[in-house]
Amino acid sequence: MNRHLQILSKAFFIVAAVVGIPALAGSLFFGTTVIRGNMLAPKAHPAALPAKTGDTAIDVVQDTAHAVGGLFDFFGGIAEAVIIGLAIASLCFLAFSVIVFFTGRGIRARQLWARWVGFLLMASTGLVSLFGILAAGRGLFGLVAAALLAGSGYAIWVLVKCFGPETPNFPPQIPVAPTSAS
Repeated sequence: MNRHLQILSKAFFIVAAVVGIPALAGSLFFGTTVIRGNMLAPKAHPAALPAKTGDTAIDVVQDTAHAVGGLFDFFGGIAEAVIIGLAIASLCFLAFSVIVFFTGRGIRARQLWARWVGFLLMASTGLVSLFGILAAGRGLFGLVAAALLAGSGYAIWVLVKCFGPETPNFPPQIPVAPTSAS
């Protein structure tokens, strides 16, 4: 097998593991949190402001408690939306890592579909990295984007140049013409 294809397929496996393991943990944690939150009893909607009692001190305490409860309900809704968003993002990253893993297996087996999927993944990564370089300029983020762009360029080169039919490792035998002895 071509050395560059082995490097590329191992890189795909490493990326799949680095992205997939935290995504799996996040999917399990945030997914169970969303499911548990939806299995609880439905929230009781607070009624309108309680009736005035006529005692000013009690009315102030009731109004304050009602306002604080409404504020906590608002922040609870925001937290629920954030957790649902994190669960969806974790599932998307998990699906991405599965695609990258099977693309690496396909590249190792020299499958044509894996060449195209890998090319699309690397072209999109290179394009995002190029935008990152243009947006960040000089700095740590720009350096990371430049490294990703170089890696994407290498992967595209491997997928274009080194993906032909497998050649044997030994040198080909060249037939030797018989010499005439005089």
